[in-house]
Amino acid sequence: MDVAVFARQTRIMIKTVLIVGSKEDEEAMFLEKALDQKGVRTLYFDSRLFPQETTISLQANPMASAVRLEGEAFRASEIEGVFWRTIFEVQSTTRNKVANKLSVRNTRNTLVGFLRSFPARWINHWEAFELHKTKSYCLQLVSQQGIVVPKSLTTNDAMEAQSFVQTLTHAIVKPAFGGALTELVGPEFFKKNALKKSLGTQPMMFQDYIQGTNIRTFVIGRAVYGVEIVSEDIDFRKDESAKMIRVEIPDFIEEQSRQIARTLKLDWTGIDWRKTPDGTYVFLEANFSPFFSQVQLETGFPLAEAIAGLLLGEG
Repeated sequence: MDVAVFARQTRIMIKTVLIVGSKEDEEAMFLEKALDQKGVRTLYFDSRLFPQETTISLQANPMASAVRLEGEAFRASEIEGVFWRTIFEVQSTTRNKVANKLSVRNTRNTLVGFLRSFPARWINHWEAFELHKTKSYCLQLVSQQGIVVPKSLTTNDAMEAQSFVQTLTHAIVKPAFGGALTELVGPEFFKKNALKKSLGTQPMMFQDYIQGTNIRTFVIGRAVYGVEIVSEDIDFRKDESAKMIRVEIPDFIEEQSRQIARTLKLDWTGIDWRKTPDGTYVFLEANFSPFFSQVQLETGFPLAEAIAGLLLGEG
């Protein structure tokens, strides 16, 4: 047998997973270790390197499509699964404004074509990402399943926002998609005209602030893991001292977690709940690519191993 053919066949026999994200990302590296223990080769597709260093080749026959990483091309038929961790904004090195606009447009469209059509087991897929970008719509979909959600308003109308907030005892404000932390909002926010100024640049989401315990359920395929996040901050993401404790969750919340994941087309997610003093679980949001490494280290839940198994079709 030809040496090149043998090498090619040997490479195909080795299961390969593609991580969309950065080699420096702690979550990606944590997952890579779990994949390595299963004898799986891990590749990285860092969108910041596209198109200058990394290439994408999409064909009418999707199985013939390929990505070239560090000089080596990998066909879709060689990729077992793809883990979507992070997509970075498309950049251009062209100084000419017209050429730059065309360059960014063509690069972004090809990248989207890759995210939508590359025929591997995606966790998570493009459709889930598209849903995740519309938090208000996600809340509507979840509410329609009979799951408790907080009173919410997404708007760029300052008068509507002020009227809505005045109906609540405590209100919070957060970005309609992402990029900023959740904050409490009170009367002073309106008096300073800060709201009108902010809404003049972008819509925002206002919600009833639900007091209680932070609960996150991690859904990986059919598996559900319950964690309490102990923090005094409104948004625990900015609390470096936040603690993760494994907890037993009711059967109905376990099933609702699966139901939310199905509704939002998520094979893997971290769902945020607020458990009120009377025991009611209120859905806050489902995260497209939540952190998990620190949670696994503190709780012992085998999250990375479960994700790896799902990527390989084991769960």
